[in-house]
Amino acid sequence: MKKVITIIILIHSIFSYCQNIVSKDSISEKSPKIKILVLQCSNGYGLNDFRNIIEKEIGENNQFEIIPFPNKNLLGITFQGVYDKKYCKPISEKIDVDYIIMTRYLGNIIQGIELTDEKTTIWGYEIKILNTKSWNQKVSIRKDDLKKYEDILVHIEQNSDELINDIKELK
Repeated sequence: MKKVITIIILIHSIFSYCQNIVSKDSISEKSPKIKILVLQCSNGYGLNDFRNIIEKEIGENNQFEIIPFPNKNLLGITFQGVYDKKYCKPISEKIDVDYIIMTRYLGNIIQGIELTDEKTTIWGYEIKILNTKSWNQKVSIRKDDLKKYEDILVHIEQNSDELINDIKELK
């Protein structure tokens, strides 16, 4: 009788353990994270790059995984100055990502003016998303005619939900 009870307990333990493994695997298979790479600002050489605020805002969503910028993996690949899908093919061949986010400055800062005169500087930005599986791209959020760089950061924070929705909807 003791042997039968021991065998039943052992079978129950094994069954429970196997069931636990299956349920954990099922959960992870149902919800893989979307991998996103945010490129450096395409025309922001020497200026503040707003890549960090974008990574922070979309990284808070648990459906996304922000890929740390892979400098070593992109040796020999052009990744600076990229703002269109035709330049992203070599990047996507080296890095396994679902989406690439590209940015650029707008306003008169792209004309190379001195940024010391705040009265004449007009700030702006634009964010473009590329789905690396379908090669569809879309301009997501943008703003022009801002008074200072910090206004770009505030606008990105205020419109991060739109950016997140655009990522989810771009097929």
